[in-house]
Amino acid sequence: MSDLPSWPEWMSIGTAARFADCSEGRIRASLREGLPSVLIGRCRRIARRDLEGWLRRQPGAAQAVDQVLAELRGQRR
Repeated sequence: MSDLPSWPEWMSIGTAARFADCSEGRIRASLREGLPSVLIGRCRRIARRDLEGWLRRQPGAAQAVDQVLAELRGQRR
Protein backbone atom coordinates (compact mmCIF):
# COMPACT_ATOMS: atom_id res chain seq x y z
CA MET A 1 0.00 0.00 0.00
CA SER A 2 1.27 3.45 -0.90
CA ASP A 3 2.28 5.86 1.84
CA LEU A 4 1.37 8.86 -0.33
CA PRO A 5 -1.59 11.10 0.48
CA SER A 6 -4.86 9.98 -1.00
CA TRP A 7 -4.40 11.17 -4.57
CA PRO A 8 -6.59 9.19 -6.97
CA GLU A 9 -5.04 6.50 -9.13
CA TRP A 10 -6.58 8.20 -12.20
CA MET A 11 -6.58 12.00 -12.37
CA SER A 12 -8.33 14.63 -14.44
CA ILE A 13 -6.15 17.31 -16.01
CA GLY A 14 -7.01 19.68 -13.16
CA THR A 15 -6.15 17.16 -10.47
CA ALA A 16 -2.92 16.23 -12.27
CA ALA A 17 -1.97 19.92 -12.36
CA ARG A 18 -2.55 20.26 -8.61
CA PHE A 19 -0.56 17.06 -7.99
CA ALA A 20 2.35 18.35 -10.09
CA ASP A 21 1.96 21.93 -8.79
CA CYS A 22 1.78 23.32 -12.31
CA SER A 23 -0.83 24.78 -14.63
CA GLU A 24 -3.42 22.81 -16.53
CA GLY A 25 -1.84 24.25 -19.66
CA ARG A 26 1.48 22.62 -18.74
CA ILE A 27 -0.28 19.26 -18.28
CA ARG A 28 -2.03 19.67 -21.66
CA ALA A 29 1.32 20.48 -23.29
CA SER A 30 2.83 17.41 -21.63
CA LEU A 31 0.01 15.28 -23.03
CA ARG A 32 0.87 16.56 -26.51
CA GLU A 33 4.54 15.72 -25.78
CA GLY A 34 3.70 12.12 -24.89
CA LEU A 35 2.46 11.95 -21.29
CA PRO A 36 0.25 8.83 -21.38
CA SER A 37 -3.46 9.18 -20.75
CA VAL A 38 -6.77 7.52 -21.54
CA LEU A 39 -9.95 9.00 -22.89
CA ILE A 40 -13.16 7.79 -21.24
CA GLY A 41 -15.97 9.30 -23.29
CA ARG A 42 -14.99 12.98 -23.30
CA CYS A 43 -13.01 12.77 -20.05
CA ARG A 44 -9.21 12.55 -20.22
CA ARG A 45 -7.59 10.68 -17.31
CA ILE A 46 -3.93 10.38 -16.38
CA ALA A 47 -2.65 7.52 -14.24
CA ARG A 48 -0.85 8.76 -11.13
CA ARG A 49 2.03 6.33 -11.72
CA ASP A 50 2.50 7.66 -15.27
CA LEU A 51 2.48 11.25 -14.03
CA GLU A 52 4.99 10.46 -11.27
CA GLY A 53 7.26 8.73 -13.81
CA TRP A 54 6.94 11.63 -16.24
CA LEU A 55 7.84 14.11 -13.49
CA ARG A 56 10.92 12.09 -12.56
CA ARG A 57 12.10 12.05 -16.19
CA GLN A 58 12.03 15.84 -16.56
CA PRO A 59 15.51 17.39 -16.77
CA GLY A 60 16.65 18.42 -13.30
CA ALA A 61 13.34 17.45 -11.74
CA ALA A 62 14.14 14.06 -10.22
CA GLN A 63 15.64 15.49 -7.08
CA ALA A 64 12.82 18.03 -6.66
CA VAL A 65 10.11 15.38 -7.13
CA ASP A 66 11.75 13.09 -4.59
CA GLN A 67 11.88 16.00 -2.14
CA VAL A 68 8.18 16.81 -2.63
CA LEU A 69 7.19 13.16 -2.23
CA ALA A 70 9.26 12.92 0.96
CA GLU A 71 7.52 16.03 2.31
CA LEU A 72 4.11 14.58 1.45
CA ARG A 73 4.98 11.34 3.18
CA GLY A 74 6.03 13.31 6.27
CA GLN A 75 2.65 15.08 6.39
CA ARG A 76 0.80 11.79 6.81
CA ARG A 77 2.59 10.90 10.01
